[in-house]
Amino acid sequence: MKQVPEAVRLAFDGWRDAHNTYRRLPEALPSVRLDGLDPAQAVAMLIERYIARYGPVTLDDIAWWTGLGIRRCRDALHELGTQIRPVRLREWAGKHWVLRIDLDRIMHATKPTRTQVSLLAALDPYTMGFRRRARLLNHNLHDFVYDRSGNATNVALEDGRVAGVWDVSTRSEVRFFSLRA
Repeated sequence: MKQVPEAVRLAFDGWRDAHNTYRRLPEALPSVRLDGLDPAQAVAMLIERYIARYGPVTLDDIAWWTGLGIRRCRDALHELGTQIRPVRLREWAGKHWVLRIDLDRIMHATKPTRTQVSLLAALDPYTMGFRRRARLLNHNLHDFVYDRSGNATNVALEDGRVAGVWDVSTRSEVRFFSLRA
């Protein structure tokens, strides 16, 4: 495993970090009643919402993110029926799924005329929503962004891909470390 320079070490200790707070669902959301949902419908709703937030995604992404397994996810895709559509993308291998209502917007999207830069905090869902992280960064840079558990540090995105990592070193200083060659 590649040694990560001290300056680029991850800024958190994973899911056990003191910055994270965990609660049982009834404590955190007492008004949410999960016993009223049919399990198959609940899985379909979960996957529909995942596709809405992260699509286009592969069946493998869905199964990995939900932890439900390929067969249950495939059944849920079937349950979603006409709400979703399969697409093939030049950049990524395999069949991807998008919501039908998003497909027209995606097909007619134009590339932005200016570079888009975003700073994402550690554990941001965007950096952790896909099994294959190659859509976000080159494989040889994986250890600079993700810890052994797959948790992401603070990243800077350029047009949706990881361009570097960042950290706050003082109240008025943010350090940026480029991951470009």
